[in-house]
Amino acid sequence: MSITNVLYSRSKFLENVNDFLESHALSDWCIISIDIERFKLFNNWYGQEAGDILLTNISQYLLRIQQMKGYLAGYFGGDHFFMCIPDDDQLINLIYKTIRSYIGIHSQNEGFLPIIGIYSIPDDHPDVATMCNNAQLAGSDIKGNFNKRISYFTDEIINQLEKEQQMIHDVTVGLENKEFPFYLQPKCNSETGAIVSMEALSRWISPVRGFVAPGEFIPFLENNGMITSLDTYIWDAVCQTLSYWKHDHLYVVPISINVSVTDIETINDLDADVVNLFQCIKDDPDKIASMVYASPYSKVLYEQQFSAIADDPYEKALSFLIKCWMGHGFRTSGYKSGWKNDVH
Repeated sequence: MSITNVLYSRSKFLENVNDFLESHALSDWCIISIDIERFKLFNNWYGQEAGDILLTNISQYLLRIQQMKGYLAGYFGGDHFFMCIPDDDQLINLIYKTIRSYIGIHSQNEGFLPIIGIYSIPDDHPDVATMCNNAQLAGSDIKGNFNKRISYFTDEIINQLEKEQQMIHDVTVGLENKEFPFYLQPKCNSETGAIVSMEALSRWISPVRGFVAPGEFIPFLENNGMITSLDTYIWDAVCQTLSYWKHDHLYVVPISINVSVTDIETINDLDADVVNLFQCIKDDPDKIASMVYASPYSKVLYEQQFSAIADDPYEKALSFLIKCWMGHGFRTSGYKSGWKNDVH
């Protein structure tokens, strides 16, 4: 017997809860969402059949509560269950412990635990779909926290999500408006005091937020998968700066840039030169580093040594790097094809 045949479907649950709330003068009731942490991994480890048995056991348990107490229970697909029940700590903890015991039949691994999110129904409550969504947001807020498995929805959860969404928007606009300059931190010869290299450090100067500390925006970009957008923006800016220096016959030293594992894994729409360069860095960073330190900086030496097309991937990577150093650079083209060499 399928789960959808024993519990209310999403549409039926929303309809019945709405009718129930309209016909009863309720106080201290709530909507709860129930999910299983890492349920897809549970299926991979113990098999689809074990996962189906677990979901069936949960659904039959919730159905018994519905039939005995007159509460409402629904199944929204996957491992997502919802109930409309009294806001009672003992009842909610009993539901949690019972579902946890069903998981324990198959696994004693602490990673597979129920998550219960709770939305307390106010007198001027929103529509049922919104309340279910808020209950699920409360549960999502504690995913990965194995010391806290039951959580109530608060306005702070929505406020934090809105802040994050606004930050994503502001970063995107900031990159377009060139709000991310880089500062150069010199590295000097301890004996002579001469600058031998520099490191590019990104900063954010927002017309709305003001000066945003790196400790605030960089971890945010890393956690939200946007760090590569910033890194490639800085790469482009550094290459342009080197190009300007060379064009004006200024003193030029190497500038270090950040290239993270995330960048290498994320950027899969580059031209062959950049793909090859990243692959060489990933496979044997020491080899490419030794070649870089021994490479010529003179344009004449470059043209003499690298005029022929190289077959070795590391020689190709070195050739591409020196092209960048000579002021050619590389930048995003703005098209789906991704990247191009921008030869001046």
